[in-house]
Amino acid sequence: MKYFFVILILLATSGKIRSQSSAYAFYQLYQLDSIGKTQSISRHFGELYYNFLLLVEKQLENADTATRRMVRHFEMVFAQFYIDACIAYKDHEQIQLPAWRAYFADTALRSIQYKLLGTNAHLNGGLSEAIAGSYTPDEWVEVKKKSFFSGLFDTHPPIKKRIELLEQFV
Repeated sequence: MKYFFVILILLATSGKIRSQSSAYAFYQLYQLDSIGKTQSISRHFGELYYNFLLLVEKQLENADTATRRMVRHFEMVFAQFYIDACIAYKDHEQIQLPAWRAYFADTALRSIQYKLLGTNAHLNGGLSEAIAGSYTPDEWVEVKKKSFFSGLFDTHPPIKKRIELLEQFV
């Protein structure tokens, strides 16, 4: 009889955990939500990034399955750069992307300064790597056709350079 209650408690607890994580479109979104609620300096950009991705998710509600899959895959790869930087900072380890080192270098900035530094590091430090790491050359052709991304890829020099490299293989 006592094992019945233990099993019942385990089932009830595991159900809550599963339902909580299933409320997020992808795991990195859950991580960003958590980062945004910490007391670390990571919270400033974490909260901003989480709220931005909620807006992206709202836009994806009307998108076709292929578009949702491609955008979410890209966001998972892109978000992981920031999440990895947060983990490295928390663990007192070297932050891999140099652009994120400036964000974590000073612990006495204002929230808006962290948001600006984070936006700069995120876009200038990881965007081209995220694009290159998210799509095969054939998928890239399809991504460029989607209006969700129209205009973005031809205006940013590091991205334009990566695009030219990718297009050599198509």
